[in-house]
Formats: sequence, C-alpha cells, structure tokens
Amino acid sequence: MLRALRPPAMVLATALLAAGLAACSSPSGGSTTSDTGTPVTTSAAAPEEIRLWSSWKGSDLAAAQTLIDQYNASQTQYKVVHQFVDPIQQSLLTAEASGSGVPDLVVWDRFSTSLYASKGALMPLDDLIAAKGIDTSQFYQEALKELTYQGGTYGLPLTVDVRVIFYNKTLLAAAGLQPPTTWAELKQAASALTTRDASGTLTQSGFQVQDAGLFSIWCLQAGCQLVNADQTATAFNSPAGRSVLDFWGDLLFTSKVYDLGFADGSDPFAAGTLAMMYDGPWDIGKYNDVAGLEWGAVAPPAGPNGDRGAIMGGMGLVIPTGAKNTDGAFDFMTWWTDATQAVVYSKASGVFPGNQKATEDPYFQTDQYKPFVEALAFAKIRPTVAGYSDVEGQALTPQLQKFMAGEIDAATALSTAQTLGD
Repeated sequence: MLRALRPPAMVLATALLAAGLAACSSPSGGSTTSDTGTPVTTSAAAPEEIRLWSSWKGSDLAAAQTLIDQYNASQTQYKVVHQFVDPIQQSLLTAEASGSGVPDLVVWDRFSTSLYASKGALMPLDDLIAAKGIDTSQFYQEALKELTYQGGTYGLPLTVDVRVIFYNKTLLAAAGLQPPTTWAELKQAASALTTRDASGTLTQSGFQVQDAGLFSIWCLQAGCQLVNADQTATAFNSPAGRSVLDFWGDLLFTSKVYDLGFADGSDPFAAGTLAMMYDGPWDIGKYNDVAGLEWGAVAPPAGPNGDRGAIMGGMGLVIPTGAKNTDGAFDFMTWWTDATQAVVYSKASGVFPGNQKATEDPYFQTDQYKPFVEALAFAKIRPTVAGYSDVEGQALTPQLQKFMAGEIDAATALSTAQTLGD
C-alpha cells in the first residue's frame, strides 16, 4: 500500500507562504493592503476574446454590433470582437489550412453547411447543445435541418427569410382586385394591372417575372420536387416542373405582363409602375420610406392543385474546426439566438429571427409582417445534399434564363438542366 510522502520542511514552508499570499489577493481584481497597510490595486483578469467573422457592413453590421455591445456589457468573462471577412467560406478554409487566424464564431450562410461540414471545416455542436441543455425545438426546424449534416448539428439558426408577394394597394384597389391567393388569381390580376402604350411599350407591369432563381418556390407550389427521395439525382424535369415554365411562358409571352429588363436602373415598384412582385423582409423598411407608396404583402399563392410553397433562407452561427474559444463562442451563440435577444436583433436589423418562438412577439403580428410568418410556417429549405448549390447555380438557373429570354423552349431548358445537374 502506498503511503503519502511527507513534504520536506522547505517545500512545506514555501507552500504555506504561497497560500498566505494568495489569501491576501483578490482574483476578481479590486483593492487590498500590503504588510505596511498601504492600499494595493490588483488588476481584474481580462475577458477571453471571441473572434466573430461576418461579411456584414453598413446597417447590417450596425444592428449586429448593437447585440455584440449588449452581450459584452452583460458579463465579464468574454468579449466579442467582430471582423469583416469576404468571402467567408474561402477565407475560412485558408485559415484552417494554415492553422492560424481561425475565428471562434462565423455568421454563416446555412445553405453552405453540407458542403463545408463534409470538408471537416465546421465543428459539430451536439455535445455542447446537450451539456448546456439547449432546447432546439424553439428554432424553425427547417432552418435547423439546414445546419445539420449526416446526423450532426453544426450550428444554430440566427435569421430566416422567405419571399412573399409585395403588392401596390392603390393599383389593386383602383382595379377592384384583391391580393392573389392562387396562380389563377395571380394571372388574372397581373393581366388586369398591365398597361402598354400605342407602340406596345410596357408602361405598367402587373407582375415581375424576371428572377429564374425563384424556380424552387414555384416548383413547390406546383407540387414538384427538386431532387429525388434519396438525393441522388435531380427531379425537377417532371410534368409538375414543366407546369412552372408553362405558367411563366404564359405570363411572359402570351399575357405579356412583364418584359425582361423593364425599368432597368430604377425601382418600378417604388415608382408605382410595377403592381406585384416577389420580395423579402429586407425591403420592408425601404418601401415604408417611399412617400406616397401604399403597399401590402400576401403569402405566396397556392399552385394549381392547392400546394403551398416557399423557400426558407437565412443565416446561422457556426464554430469552425480549430477555433480556440469554443466555450465562449457557444455561450455567445446561444445568447444571441435566444428568443429575447432574437426580437431585439430583429427590431434593429429588420430581419426575421431563426427562433420561431420569437415571432410570437407583437412586433411580428402587424399586417406587413404576418404574411412572412404565415409563409415561414410552410416554407421548406433547398436540398441539403452537398453539391446542390452547383446544380442550381451552374445547371438549372442558366437554362431557365435562356427560356425566359425566349432562346430555348421549356422542354429543352429542363432536360438540359437535368443532364448537367445529374
């Protein structure tokens, strides 16, 4: 049996002296006295730095800085320091490859999660979530799903966004129309609200048909899928997918409610020459500031078979692999995404919170905000399979743009996109 060793006298004396000195000090800083009775000031330990990366500038950064300052003032253990970085993903991979300059926390485009988690660039957070007892049911589950990869959770939702239809109240009222709730009503209203002069030049557009990147929204409304069930191939080249392009073609080439490039260089909705369009919450403040513009919003209309469709986007917070202050980063992450702070941040920034519970606040129950809350309730995320962003950006959207320009027909656009995408 081992016996405890008795410390030599010199070691014991040294230990007692150290203990006595420690008893006279204040670990949290403040004032104490020396052996002669003279006051001695001790320094508080400096807070641990949390390095936060984002690509925000201007008003976006100002809103975030408001929350950063509040967090820093709320406790003394950590201090968040923001750094502007663009592009985020490439810079992060470079920092991790070099082993230096890796941030502790990143404001992250959730759509990129599967691609970069598969590269090992992001830290799984499941253990931290469990240890701190974070209730993940408070977040929009679609947004949380976009931050997962192969069963692991790699971040928490910070913001969500969704597009709804903005409409000019004055123009619709003058035509005796209500905001559209179906594709059929949308076509009827768009046709009635479109005017051209004697030469055929578009002077007022009933509905903006321009952004091919919105195909995913329309696809869901048509009841089609973007990829197959096991996410091994594209699925948009289908009768339902074709119905989207047929509807676009009707609006563009038959009803002629919009001309590509209409009012380029200006904002026709603000000018009152565009009656309806898809837009997001980021433009609420802008149009509220336009003198004389009376506008409203309505959730995306249902498709031919009653399907509701909207795509949820937004940002999350992630901790990179190699971060030095993971505990501090997670503490700030959970503080910022809590329902209380989420409402504060939304009021400062104009964005919607990733915390669904926060949208119960009266701030989000006004006529302009409620359509977004309604759409978020049924909104879906884009496919999370790694590589889908390239399918959308390099295969699908370019072909749809050619179709909208009248260069190829609908069948060619979808079949070519399918071949390239697969």
